[in-house]
Amino acid sequence: MQSDQAIQLTEGQPKALPQSLVDQVDPTIATMRKLAWAYFILLLMEGALRKWIFPTRSEELLLVRDPILLLIYYLAYNAGIFPLNTRNRILFALGFASIPFAIFSGGFNPASILYGIRTNCLHFPLIFLLPRIFTYRDVIRAGLIIICVSPFMTYIVINQFQATPDDPWNTAAGGTGRQLETSGGKVRASG
Repeated sequence: MQSDQAIQLTEGQPKALPQSLVDQVDPTIATMRKLAWAYFILLLMEGALRKWIFPTRSEELLLVRDPILLLIYYLAYNAGIFPLNTRNRILFALGFASIPFAIFSGGFNPASILYGIRTNCLHFPLIFLLPRIFTYRDVIRAGLIIICVSPFMTYIVINQFQATPDDPWNTAAGGTGRQLETSGGKVRASG
């Protein structure tokens, strides 16, 4: 089995091309792949950046992946590969249909409503776009990175669970506040 083999998907879905062919045929897809890798690395590192490395910039770092994601979407839309499937249409419809419920149930706070829509709707379509820009090799590398990072995340989760809610392990991102608590005086360990 070669590492550059194309991923065979079900009937009606586009095939993921080998990385070398993608780079030669369409530099836009190669750019989207690089941006997707930047997004993936930030996804893995965002919590550590917000909590331990740059706690004073925690709020700004909460949105650090969004410009990269929007650029990926822009390039995908211009390349004609943005996934406008039924799932995404339903997701966006539900997201926007929830606006009146948010207004009437908890008061009108536009920032909270927009942040909720961002959280629920913005990042989801990337799941359906990745098979169109990632190669087999990219998928294997992403899996290996997750496997390599897992022991460190496990160590953090264990320490968070065993620590008291007031312990520095359980300080919220930004250095103030606490993590969400569950039963028994334990926190929901976020890693």
